[in-house]
Formats: sequence, C-alpha cells, structure tokens
Amino acid sequence: MNILILAVQVPYVRGGAEILTQSLKDKIQEAGHRVDIVTLPFRWIPKTELVKNCLAWKLMKLDEINGEKIDRVIATKFPSYFAEHPGKVTWLVHQFREIYDLYNTRYTAFHNELEDNQVREAVIKWDSEALKDSRRVYTISKNVSNRLLKFNGRRSTPLYPPPHMGDRYRTDSYGDFVLCVGRLEGNKRPELIIKAMQLIPDRYTCVMVGTGSMRKALDEMCEKEGVTSRVRFAGEVDDRTLLDLYAQCGCVFYGPIDEDYGYVTVEAMKSRKPVVTCRDSGGTLEFVTDGETGMVTATRPEEIAAAVTKVLEDRDLARRLGETGADRVACIGWDRVIESLVGR
Repeated sequence: MNILILAVQVPYVRGGAEILTQSLKDKIQEAGHRVDIVTLPFRWIPKTELVKNCLAWKLMKLDEINGEKIDRVIATKFPSYFAEHPGKVTWLVHQFREIYDLYNTRYTAFHNELEDNQVREAVIKWDSEALKDSRRVYTISKNVSNRLLKFNGRRSTPLYPPPHMGDRYRTDSYGDFVLCVGRLEGNKRPELIIKAMQLIPDRYTCVMVGTGSMRKALDEMCEKEGVTSRVRFAGEVDDRTLLDLYAQCGCVFYGPIDEDYGYVTVEAMKSRKPVVTCRDSGGTLEFVTDGETGMVTATRPEEIAAAVTKVLEDRDLARRLGETGADRVACIGWDRVIESLVGR
C-alpha cells in the first residue's frame, strides 16, 4: 500500500507526537508498505490563524498525488484530520486543547471573550464535522477518547502507542535519585517536584530531563527552596543516556495536568520503575494505580515528597511496584497498532 502519515509541526519543537509519527513510519515500512510523512507548520498567533490552519488542511485532497494513487492516509494531531481522502483513518494524538478542556484556564491564551469564543465555536464545529469523514477514529488513550466524546460526541477506540526505544529499556538498580522527564512547560508542572525536594531527605537528589520556557524560573525556584545542589538539569539527552537514567533511578515523578497519554509513564514501567503521579494527571492514571504500580497523590508538596521518599527508602517496595508496572504495559506493542491503522 501507498500510505501517508499526516502530521503537524511546530518548528524547532520535538516531543512525543513527533516521536510517535517517526516511529509509526518506521514500523509501517517494516511491514512492507510504502510510506511517507506529510507535515504543515502549525500557527496559533494571532488566534485567527487556527481557522487558516484548518482551511489549509481541508484544501489538501490526497487520494492521488501527481497521478500516483494514495491508498491510505493516517491523520494524527489537529488539524491534520481535515485533509480529504476516502481511506482516511485518524489516530488522534490530541485536539487543540486550548479551546477544549484547557479553555479559560491559566494554561491557555483563549478566554471567555468575544473573538476567542467565535474562534472556539467555529473550530469545535469543524472538528466534529472533519472527524466524521474518517473511516475509523482511534486515539492514543482513554483520556483522549473521553474528551472527544464529551466535546464532539464522537466515539473512538484507544490505541496505545509503544515507546520508541522498544525492548531496550532495562533495570540496573534502584538508585538514590528521582527522575523527572518532560518539557519544562506549565502544563507539565515541573515545579511540583522542585517544591517537594525540600521535604525529601537530603541524601536523595533529582535529575530533570528536558528543556523549555520555565528553565530560568525553575533555577530561581531551586535557589529559593534551598535545593539547588540537589537538582540537576540535564537538558536534552540522547537515547542511551535516557535509558541509563531510567535504569538507575529509584523512581520517576511525572505530574502533568490532565496528560493525553504520557510516554514517560510507559517508559518508566518498561524500565520496572515505580511512577509517582498526581490525581489530576489524566492519561498517567490509566497505568498508575496507587500502591500497585506507583503512587498517586495530590499536588501538595508534602504529599509528593512523602510518596517519593517512601519508594526511594524502600527498595523492595520500589521493585514490587516496578514489576507490577512492567506487567501492566507489557501488552503495548506495534503489531496491534499497525493492524488497526493499516490492516483493515
């Protein structure tokens, strides 16, 4: 089959969606198909650019290109599923959350104002119509499926994406540090672990992997909380270094706000490490059960600190939670994904 994966690119940003797209391409090629990725840049400033983004994808008719038939297109992020193709399948990473569940919160630039409301109403209406054109709609998690049903009335099937490093995850030890992986942005809430560190015994440290706009503020927070010497910002790291950190940490903290899916959770469990997360962290809770595969807490520093300290100090507990977590994510693999998106 000739297959196109439709993706959306914010220039200079590489995160879970970009990793998913490239991994999907690689696996479809391994299955013997001809595949490529089609991307368009994504703009939301000024806010009316959202409408232009939708129209740009809507104008793309992909049943054939230069006389060559395209058998299947797989749409991913908003608004790539606006493209037209009779064999379109959507594997929804997420919609534009700033006009959905994050609307009128501190995590969005869209608020209850006339222009914002007009853009929001138009895009939600178009979203609902565009998704009707997909032969099948999958999402990357139950959380994304629940949002889609709530806001657009569209039922969908969760289809978990495997982490891109496959069977390379391993366990070396349960060390004296908590690992925090993710972009240093507001919706990922990296400040939660910083505030908790002052309440965690001094012999334990924190390694933070990732970059983002909050880096300077987090440095200042570390100084204010008196934990500068115990928090190491590793920045972007290569795959080998990340695997080593997962393999050697005592636990992983991941506490975003209502996460879509959260590769970090699955990667940690593949490494047999317990995950400490929060009650409002969304997709992480599809895998983290308190006291079984990790610890689930409120966002208060003292609760996070208590949970992290508990698993760092009790290696038998950490090992047990990690083993149960590994069992929970063992079924997440590419065979089902490729069969669902391509094989039907």
